[in-house]
Amino acid sequence: GMLALAQASGRRFICLLGILIAFDEVDAMSFWGCTLKPGGKYQLKEDSGGDVLHLSQACLHQPQGGKNFLQVIEGSNTYAIACLQKDKSEFASFDLFFKTGSCSFHNKGTSEIHLTGYFEPDGMPDDLEEEESEEEEEEEEE
Repeated sequence: GMLALAQASGRRFICLLGILIAFDEVDAMSFWGCTLKPGGKYQLKEDSGGDVLHLSQACLHQPQGGKNFLQVIEGSNTYAIACLQKDKSEFASFDLFFKTGSCSFHNKGTSEIHLTGYFEPDGMPDDLEEEESEEEEEEEEE
């Protein structure tokens, strides 16, 4: 319960029992990219490179005429998250997070779409999780 998170200039800080711990997230993040051909699908599998994908951008590659809908398929639900069009809106920026193994991306259109983003770790560093779980066990014993 005594946990606070703050973020500043690419570093994360965790305040644990009044002690401020700083760690660089850069090491844990990794770039991700995907090419979606017209009508193509990409399934975000669990072995894609991380636990949580941060989708940052979709961009048309050698755009053709017509609208290109970028869709996310999660279970039986389909959501359009962007409509890209040559000479009008050829890219879109996102701040969306997807758990690996839970969804796929679909290109409904006539142009290739390039998706980019990065994987970030799911939760906190392992050593901090262990410390917190030990504290919870001590509290339960009281």
